Amino acid sequence: MKKILSIFLSLTLTCSVSCGKKESDTNNDIDFSKANTVQFNEWNQVILNDGMLRFNEGGNPSLLDFNTLEEMIFCNDPGCTHTTSSCIAMTLKSSHQLPVIYNGSAYYFSNTQKQVDKDGKRCVELKASIIRYDIENMQTSTVGTLDGYNVSSCDGSGSYLIDSEYYFFTNNGDPIYDEAGNVLSTNNSGQAKLYSVNLDTEKITDHGEIFNYEEYKKDPDKGNLRPYFIGKHLNFLYIRLDMGNGTNYSPELYIFDTETKKFTQHESVLSKSVVDGYLLYYTSDGKKTGIDKSNLNSDIRIYLKNLDTGEVTEGPHPEYSNMSIGGRRVWYDNCCYDIKTGKSADVPELSDYLSCNYLAEYDGTYIIFAFSDSGEEILKIPVKNIDKLFQ
Repeated sequence: MKKILSIFLSLTLTCSVSCGKKESDTNNDIDFSKANTVQFNEWNQVILNDGMLRFNEGGNPSLLDFNTLEEMIFCNDPGCTHTTSSCIAMTLKSSHQLPVIYNGSAYYFSNTQKQVDKDGKRCVELKASIIRYDIENMQTSTVGTLDGYNVSSCDGSGSYLIDSEYYFFTNNGDPIYDEAGNVLSTNNSGQAKLYSVNLDTEKITDHGEIFNYEEYKKDPDKGNLRPYFIGKHLNFLYIRLDMGNGTNYSPELYIFDTETKKFTQHESVLSKSVVDGYLLYYTSDGKKTGIDKSNLNSDIRIYLKNLDTGEVTEGPHPEYSNMSIGGRRVWYDNCCYDIKTGKSADVPELSDYLSCNYLAEYDGTYIIFAFSDSGEEILKIPVKNIDKLFQ
């Protein structure tokens, strides 16, 4: 495995000049056999032992090395120009998804929709395929297919790898019909179901519908329904369901027990993520997101729920709704909130930035994604520096 990974990284680093990155003569061993998909809402990332996969500023799937903070396009073809559909990076970019890595292969999804005539009526056939990309041989193969559904993970809903079981959402396109029964349109919403594929046996399992969509749609004002993975605690996967529209919005939090295979409704909150045994959620009258000054919202309130004890603690009041948990702390604006002490502090290393996101803790440092008016930057902040803020 190490040899395979070294070959992959050498080739990726070799082509980094054509991707607009500095060429490197280092050869890092990032263990692709232990990648874990951690996609929270629209925040897409796949954490590895020594790095991560993410979308760079150009929207390209890229590999970030935690040692050097260098980024390389996720493509191991040394002659690739990253402009054609034969490039794995362009395939992933066009569907806006990151692969999960397992035993030297990258797994992703492919959705198709086709209009057909059945019994004199216009119908739409949906199909989802689970694709395996062999990193060493640069070859793709189909693991399995699902007829009648598209995979919602391709639209930012996320996916989650637990050991060899890879969980993802599907939707039925929420077709709209005319009076004659012809399909007028479809979208990326509709009936939300949870599936998983075992990457060892390639067995696909249907875990059922998360929520009774037919009952939900009886009220025409309720709008679309979209599921999102927000994290995992013990044997529970936490799923946020975004229901409704801008004038009638009702987020719900559901839990899927990976042992009993049962869904239960948790509570109705604007949940952000589940990390370190805590549920991070917030309240906001405007529900604004992002870091533009036009999206400034001083009425945001952060809450932390201890998932073991049920205790709820009110956290800081950030200016922006961009927030994350990591390293037993909440990261927001250019500040940090320590869960243990219940105190907030300005982070000196973030003083020139408007907002931030926690990525990982690596080799005594926090890897932080910082945002400013001029763009984004990835920083390394020593853990001991943050510890001193709360002593």
